[in-house]
Amino acid sequence: MKSVQTPRGDSVRSLATVFALAAVTASAPAFAQSEPNAHIVALKLVNAERNVFIAGGTLNGVVEGTDPLREIPTTIVDLSVFGRSLNIVAETLPKKVGAVRFEVKGKRRFTRVETQPPYALFGHTNGKYNTWSPSPGEIFTIRVGACTTATCDRAESVALLYRIKVVACGYGSPNLPHQQGALPAATASPAISVSSFSLISVDAERAIAGMDPIRPGATINLMRTGQRLNVRANICSPAVKSVRFGLNGNRSFNVENVRPWMMAGDKNGVFFEWKPTPGTYTIDATPQLDVVGCGTVGQTSTRTIIGVRGP
Repeated sequence: MKSVQTPRGDSVRSLATVFALAAVTASAPAFAQSEPNAHIVALKLVNAERNVFIAGGTLNGVVEGTDPLREIPTTIVDLSVFGRSLNIVAETLPKKVGAVRFEVKGKRRFTRVETQPPYALFGHTNGKYNTWSPSPGEIFTIRVGACTTATCDRAESVALLYRIKVVACGYGSPNLPHQQGALPAATASPAISVSSFSLISVDAERAIAGMDPIRPGATINLMRTGQRLNVRANICSPAVKSVRFGLNGNRSFNVENVRPWMMAGDKNGVFFEWKPTPGTYTIDATPQLDVVGCGTVGQTSTRTIIGVRGP
């Protein structure tokens, strides 16, 4: 296993700085991109103490360069939910590649090249994951690509971009068995909740008739709605500052900090797309009274879309 470390910065960077670093990374790739002989499938959180993947721990990222308007979605890593003994692992196709190259920007700033699976951002020893013990407030971006060669001087697949924010909010049970030390639970406010969800056409830039709101047990017919969709959470309270969306068990699919509250995100009113395939989807949204933080939270509202039918 080969590891290359670059010096860490000493100053604490702001959220805006992290955004800027992400933009620099996207505009000036450190390695070339060509045919996808090897590529990244997903980044997932693992419990380093137990050496197992964490349920709902798949990170939400974007393919570099596919949509210059789209910002990198923020994945919230809540220590009160996931515990404090963590690592991040890249899944690849094929399962054995030449190497995986990680580039981290933020307070943590380093490059790591892993040549043997499992391809772990913070390394492993004979398959036993090294422990990453982050602190609340950490924000950083990850650029990851798979290579066919062990030197990994360039990527032969499209790179993926991720943004991570570490919090300790106490969502769910604040005393999970794998947690190392109790963390304070967030204050709940039942009066703040999602009143309904609406299905949005990205192409038409408006709600779809018959899906505004989405009724419990609704079925989406992609032949009628089109495949470029988004989901809006409808919230009446003006006090809400952010909304955390979950999708099919991934509790941190996306976090929105400005209205409209869109599951797949938007930028200045331009909707990003969610392209579901036929199947069953469960969407939940949790309103919060601060921006991607740990203040008062409302009730989690959940809707299950019974089925999605495709062309």
